[in-house]
Amino acid sequence: MRIPLADPTEANRTPRALIVAVALACAALALLLTTAPANAKPGYLVIPGRHEVELNLKGSHGYAIQVSKSNRFVEVFVNKGPSVAVYAVRHRQAKDAGIDAEFPGIGRVSVEFHPIGRPHREAGFFPPCKGGKTTKQRGYFQGVIRIRGERGYTSVHTNRAPGEVVTVTKEICKRSIFNPSKPEPEGERTRLFATSGPKRGRSVAFWASTLSAGTSPVTSFSGYAAERRRGMTIFREVSITGATDDLSLSDAGNYPASAKITPPAPFHGSADFLRNPGGENSWAGPLSVDLPGLGRVDLAGPSFSAKLCRNSGCRPSRDQIVSARGLVRGRVPAGLG
Repeated sequence: MRIPLADPTEANRTPRALIVAVALACAALALLLTTAPANAKPGYLVIPGRHEVELNLKGSHGYAIQVSKSNRFVEVFVNKGPSVAVYAVRHRQAKDAGIDAEFPGIGRVSVEFHPIGRPHREAGFFPPCKGGKTTKQRGYFQGVIRIRGERGYTSVHTNRAPGEVVTVTKEICKRSIFNPSKPEPEGERTRLFATSGPKRGRSVAFWASTLSAGTSPVTSFSGYAAERRRGMTIFREVSITGATDDLSLSDAGNYPASAKITPPAPFHGSADFLRNPGGENSWAGPLSVDLPGLGRVDLAGPSFSAKLCRNSGCRPSRDQIVSARGLVRGRVPAGLG
C-alpha cells in the first residue's frame, strides 16, 4: 500500500515529484524489509516478488489520478501539486491484469487489460542482489472507470485509460548492503509532531521538521488526515518546504521549551508549542490547511497532543511507516521528546 508519510527533510531541495517518488520508494523498501520471510539464510534477506497493475487518468480541476492493484491492495492515488489523497481497499483477486474494485462513496473501477507491443524487461532494482527481474507490459484498460472525490474536488468518468502491468521476481540480498559501515553524519535536526483523534473514525496530524545537513537546512511541513470508512482506508496529505525561520525555537536544548510554527501557503495561520513541566504540552493557534475532499482542517488546538525534540533528544525510532499505522489511532510516534 502506498503511504506517502515520510520526513521530507531527508532529501535535499528537489522537485516535489522527486521527493514523493523517493519517499514512496523508501516506504516500499522498509515495508518489504520488515515483512521479509524468516526462512532466509543467515546474513541474507528475501524481498518478495510482486505483481502490479496500474492505469493513469486526468481528473477534473487539474488533478492526476492513478489506479493501481498490488499483491494486497487496490488504490486510487490522487495528487495535484503538494496535495495528495489515497483511497485503498484490500482485495483477494487473482494475479491477473485486470482491476475490479468498489471504493465506497468514491466510485468503481472494473477494467480489463489490452497489451500493446512486446513486454519490456529490466534488471533488478538492487544491482548487488540476485533476482528482482522486472517485466513491464504497456497497453490500455477497457471497461468502467467512475471516480468522484468528496465534494466533487475531482472526478473522471471514462471507459478507457493507458497503463501497464509490472511483474517483479523476488530478490535475495545480503543484509550488509543496507547497513553501510560508515554512515554519514546526521546533522542538526528538529522535529515536531502533533496529532488529534481519532474522532468519528478520523485522525488529524501535523509534522514539522528541519534538517541541517550539507550546504543548507531544509524545513518541511506536512498536514495529514487518516480514516477508515466502510472497509476503505483514506489518507490525505499536504506537504511543502519552507524557510528555516518558519520553525522558530525558544532555545537550543534537546527539548526546547517553546516553538512558533508559521508554515507557508497552502497552510493558513500559525501555531505555538509550549512545554508544560509535569503536564501535557500545549499546541494552540489558528493553524489549518485545505485537504483534498475535506476542505479546511484545523491542525492545532486543545484536542491535539504534541511533542518537540532536537538533535539527540529525538530518540531513535522505527520508520515513519509505523507512524502512519499509528496515525489512524491518533498516536504520536515514539522517539519524539
